Amino acid sequence: MKRITDKGEALKAYGKVLPVALKFDIVFDAFESMEEVKAANALPKDKELLSMINGRLKATATTAARNVAIEQAGIVKPTAENDPQLRLRETAKLLQTNGESEESARAIASQVLGIVWED
Repeated sequence: MKRITDKGEALKAYGKVLPVALKFDIVFDAFESMEEVKAANALPKDKELLSMINGRLKATATTAARNVAIEQAGIVKPTAENDPQLRLRETAKLLQTNGESEESARAIASQVLGIVWED
């Protein structure tokens, strides 16, 4: 087994947004081979495996069906080319990465693109 450490962050707790993100450490022991899994008697039972596999198949089918329904409804994924507000947001973000304040970036983006902010 191998000790794994990672970092986590909680933005919500019990359905409510936290005023400050909570940072925490994650530590667990991970198996490195199937032999270790078998030796620890940690293999899922057939019923659990079927549930996992069928859950994955259902998720894949759900995504495909949702995409078809969205397409049939004529809903188009917003892009900078077909959504002026998205183009405006992306331009403002780019200006902010170049050192502009949010307020200044919004004003410059609106002026340059000739698009009025809707929010």
